[in-house]
Amino acid sequence: MPKAKSKETQTPSSTRTSLPYHYLYSDSNILKNKYRIKNLDVFLKKCSHDTTKAMVNLCQASLPEKLDSSYLRDLHQQLFQNTFEWAETTRDTAFKFEDGTTAVMPEMKRTGWKNPFSIDDEIQKGLQKLDRTLAEKNNLQGLSREAFICESVEIFISFNHTHPFIEGNERTQRLFFQQFEQIAGHQLDFLLVTKERMLVASLAAAQDSQSRAYETSV
Repeated sequence: MPKAKSKETQTPSSTRTSLPYHYLYSDSNILKNKYRIKNLDVFLKKCSHDTTKAMVNLCQASLPEKLDSSYLRDLHQQLFQNTFEWAETTRDTAFKFEDGTTAVMPEMKRTGWKNPFSIDDEIQKGLQKLDRTLAEKNNLQGLSREAFICESVEIFISFNHTHPFIEGNERTQRLFFQQFEQIAGHQLDFLLVTKERMLVASLAAAQDSQSRAYETSV
């Protein structure tokens, strides 16, 4: 769910006139949105309503013929097309808003994390790695449950580190993995994993390279 950008920061620090902050309303920590809403609580409620509705529709739709980064961007667009002008645009790509400003944020890190997410061309490299893995391993079809979990953990961690979008990564990732599981014929019960457990597991894996931290969550 979209949130105040104070929860995720760019490094190094920038001024309000720099490109990253063009994602936000002036003198605000609220992302520019199609609703023109500048009250955080109202914005979150409206966005949650629209993305939940989109999620339901996507869950009822047929599974894609091909899972790759292009489909990942398409999911993001369908989830947030009513919320953000830049839906489906990755954060390393400069985006021009209707108000004439241009924003890009190739470097980000979550508050409390030691290291940033993927930076600059690392973002596209991460998405290309996703494409190669899914193509070479046939979407992990035909694997035992244990092998599937090991492989999917690596994909999950890689995606978390890539963090391709300014906002909406968690919902897009969860939907992508739900469809990924159906195609592969396995169930990891993502709906039973709380946001807090997913965050702790992802943080542990990213900071300490401990893939098993995530495996214990699923």
